[in-house]
Amino acid sequence: MNSYTEGITIDPDSRGVNPFLKRRLTDALALSVSDGLMLFLAMLAGGGLLFYIRGVPVEMEPIFLLIPAWWVGAWMTHLVPGWGLGAVEELRRTQLLLLTLFAAALVIIFLQNDIGLSRISFFAAYAFASVMIPLGRFLTKKMLAALNLWGVPAVIYGTRATVPIVAEALRQDRTLGFIPKAVLSDDFRQGDIVGGLPVLGTLQNTTRRMPVAIVALPEMSRHNLINLLEGPLQTYNTILLVPDLKDAPSLWVKPCDLQGILALEIRRNLLDPIPSVSKTVIERSLVVLTLPLWGPLCLFFMLLVWLKDFSAPVYAQERIGRNNVLFKTYKLRTMVPDAENVLKRKLAQDPVLKAEWDQHYKLKEDPRITFIGQFLRKTSLDELPQLWCVLIGTMALVGPRPLPKYHHDELQLRTQRLRVRVRPGITGLWQVSGRSDSGTAGMDKWDTFYVTNWSIWLDVIIIARTVRVVLFGSGAY
Repeated sequence: MNSYTEGITIDPDSRGVNPFLKRRLTDALALSVSDGLMLFLAMLAGGGLLFYIRGVPVEMEPIFLLIPAWWVGAWMTHLVPGWGLGAVEELRRTQLLLLTLFAAALVIIFLQNDIGLSRISFFAAYAFASVMIPLGRFLTKKMLAALNLWGVPAVIYGTRATVPIVAEALRQDRTLGFIPKAVLSDDFRQGDIVGGLPVLGTLQNTTRRMPVAIVALPEMSRHNLINLLEGPLQTYNTILLVPDLKDAPSLWVKPCDLQGILALEIRRNLLDPIPSVSKTVIERSLVVLTLPLWGPLCLFFMLLVWLKDFSAPVYAQERIGRNNVLFKTYKLRTMVPDAENVLKRKLAQDPVLKAEWDQHYKLKEDPRITFIGQFLRKTSLDELPQLWCVLIGTMALVGPRPLPKYHHDELQLRTQRLRVRVRPGITGLWQVSGRSDSGTAGMDKWDTFYVTNWSIWLDVIIIARTVRVVLFGSGAY
């Protein structure tokens, strides 16, 4: 080991209790307390709902045994502390564990005639828990991250090209639990700062101050990589290998052992008819069930728009849909009636405005938008009529944003091919990852990711993030 690495290597025998073990236990304990509390409150809410309906107390004690059962299941499924789990995978594991426990409890409880537990309370508790547990975990992680109590430090073994990308990806999602702290690379000198991280040495160096190593060396030969794994990387408890598979699916990939050969199994959910049909059935059912909520709201805003200038409150636009089929999508009108002519005049008069339009096909200070239209766009309520498109099957609740042909043609060819494999959506990954702020480049990135990694769980995460975007109005103009 070189002399400069000795200063960043700690003798584990001199540190007493492993601090990373302490962090693992404290983070796991915090999530376990959150899970148990949310499950407890969900059961109380289930009993309270029936008490509100019937006015009689409900016996909920039998299913309180689910709380210790949950803790055991969470440990077995690595939900605690859950470092390295993305939001989609964490949601999938959480919901499957919850379903398994409640299904087992259902069999045990309702086969016993002496337990007077209401079915309404039982299923209400399950419904509440399916929402409250993920919410509690999200808030707990955010709180711990804000207090610098979540996750463990990680060192990046990489190159000039890969280090900034990996560091930025980890910073964008603190809830992953891997906090980039340093770099080891042959492309820099010790003491350099790369991606905001200090370079501690070369690839042959190591540090025991960090239990996690993230290896992003796509051009390294197999021989050198094996030597690295069996040499410096033996120091680390956890090693993440980043392969040279940019833009390939990343969510539904798992390792397989082919008689000693490492293989990666990639699931193509879009080619599986069961999840695809399930998505359509679930989305249309949600639209129908929520019709009493969004129907009157849509009529109310239609009336407001009409009273502004006594012109049609809803307009139709032609968009590219699934399999390149053109369809009409509907929106509440947010602009003045003579919007196109107004735009042409403004763009001809202002070259800065024209440059902004050529880049985004939108304007932050659009002279065509009315006062009511600004509110509708900020809250995305102008898209309420598109729920009709979901009912008739031309759109989905979640999917790539429907685009006119001129905008669609600006995207990369690969993105164009992938987008037309699915129905456009009212909301989507691009909309909740920057929306208009991310421009066409954002669509190339997020639409490609959505189609190649699609699942029902990803849709649920997008819908949850949509609520946040709508409430804060970020990126919409």
